[in-house]
Amino acid sequence: MNTMHIIYVLISCSIFLPSYIYSNEDFYQLLGITKSATQRDIRRAFKRLALEKHPDKRTGDSDAHAEFLRINRAYEILRDDELRKKYDTYGEEGLKEDFNRGNQYQSWNFYQHNFGIYDEDPEIITLSRADFLQSVDGAQDTWFINFYSPQCSHCHDLAPVWREISKLLEGVIRIGAINCQDEWMMCNEQGIQAYPTLRIYPKRDTYQGPREKDALIRYAMSFVSANVIKFDDQMFKSLKFDKNKPWLVSFCREVDEGDCLDDDQVYKLAIMLNNLVQVASVNCHVDPDVCNQLQPQSSILYYPPEEFPSHNSYKITSLNLKDIVSQILALLPDLSLITKDQFNKLIDHLKQNTVAKPWLIHFVEQTNDDKDHDLRKLPSMLIDYNIGRFDCSSSPNTCTDLYIFKKPAFILFKRDGHYEFYYGRHTSNDIAGFVRDNAFSPLRTLIPSDFPSVTTDSKPFIIDFFSPFCPPCMHLLPEFRKASKRLDDKINFGTVDCTI
Repeated sequence: MNTMHIIYVLISCSIFLPSYIYSNEDFYQLLGITKSATQRDIRRAFKRLALEKHPDKRTGDSDAHAEFLRINRAYEILRDDELRKKYDTYGEEGLKEDFNRGNQYQSWNFYQHNFGIYDEDPEIITLSRADFLQSVDGAQDTWFINFYSPQCSHCHDLAPVWREISKLLEGVIRIGAINCQDEWMMCNEQGIQAYPTLRIYPKRDTYQGPREKDALIRYAMSFVSANVIKFDDQMFKSLKFDKNKPWLVSFCREVDEGDCLDDDQVYKLAIMLNNLVQVASVNCHVDPDVCNQLQPQSSILYYPPEEFPSHNSYKITSLNLKDIVSQILALLPDLSLITKDQFNKLIDHLKQNTVAKPWLIHFVEQTNDDKDHDLRKLPSMLIDYNIGRFDCSSSPNTCTDLYIFKKPAFILFKRDGHYEFYYGRHTSNDIAGFVRDNAFSPLRTLIPSDFPSVTTDSKPFIIDFFSPFCPPCMHLLPEFRKASKRLDDKINFGTVDCTI
């Protein structure tokens, strides 16, 4: 007897349906953005146009009101994920039920002073619901998040302080901001009842103290820790040094005249370099024997593995923590390059379940010196996983067979030979979080060659047909992954990128 296998199809973003645009002006072109624009991109573009073309600034222009209504409507449609999905699929013809959307707007002063409070601050990560689910919810990274409303005066009072601590804690703690006027559903889910609410994740601890810089920094720093070795003469003689790790040693010498890192800075540096190097410090005034033996030629020295406490070291030429980390990362080894034969073998081993660790592979076009040294943190962040880099120019067919047309790209290869593309921000923290969360999940990427064989599986399939340029699709993806983990024993889950 023939068994019928049913494929349940979930279409997140039907990019193949015809798009009937009934206006001469495309909303994306009107705002000067691409169809892959993020919500932050949309807000920034709209604010720029609002400040330039608002009727309050064009009192003598009879067309100013109508022109700005059009701009405002484009913004209101594109900032709403469901309306944006309708517009992307059907054009304005699909928005007939929402014809009043965008017919009202705020004053020029509102857009100048109240709109997009943190959109111009690179140290502050503006989080959407999808960002939160992917990067914060269940992640190991420590986040300090400001839930705010642009209509809240206390939120505006806090903004300069929040910007300052984001710069002081950059690389130590991830600083985020969530606009609850736009992301009201997520704020309700998180139990936010007042603005601003400042909360530490993953502890979900809400700050209750004064909204002052020093108090906020002390509070945030209480949720992170690092191992700093403070050398003294006696300890240095008896200590057994870990030669497997690089060492970074901060010296305060007489010649430095106090121009050296203080204890707080060294501690922050150790957090920023957690698991990458062993951080130590010594005060040469108090413990001269240590410095006499090490003979430092700079206030900060980096020792490669196996070299400490020898004199084979590198001078670090800055006292700025961000610059120090950048110089250290440049000295660390790059991701290991994988050849075509090695790649084919590892895929075979995964299919045969003879490899216990999943593989994260970074696909690039050429293996020139990787300027994004942040990715060099990945091996120490993902010690339970294999990591490598593949140069698509060395074997174009390998990447073409995987439908890798945009590079760089990250793919997580799992047991049984299944794999999944990564679509998030290309930062070590976000990539590592994705790997930890999904290395053993059943969700897999499907390509044309998987059809129709997937229909013959003994379990039914739920397939998400999506586009990575479709924000509602990307908002659905974290929820789809969660569902795949809960229903793994009953249903198969797969994704199809409709843009390939």
